[in-house]
Amino acid sequence: MLDLKTERAFNLGSHVRLRGFLDLFNITNSHASETRTITTGTSFLRPTAVLAPFTARFGARLSF
Repeated sequence: MLDLKTERAFNLGSHVRLRGFLDLFNITNSHASETRTITTGTSFLRPTAVLAPFTARFGARLSF
C-alpha cells in the first residue's frame, strides 16, 4: 500500500496565506485483506475486511 501527500503554500498578502493540498491513498489499488477469520471449517482464513480502493482528496486552507 502506498499513500502520498503534497502541499503548496501561496502568499496572498502580508498576513494571508493559501495552502493547496493533494492526498492520494492506496495508489497501487491493493485489495489486501486487513483481517481474516481463524475459525476452522469452510470459512478458514476467509477475509472479513479488505483495504479501501484508490482514493484522492484535494482541498485548500486559507490562513489570515
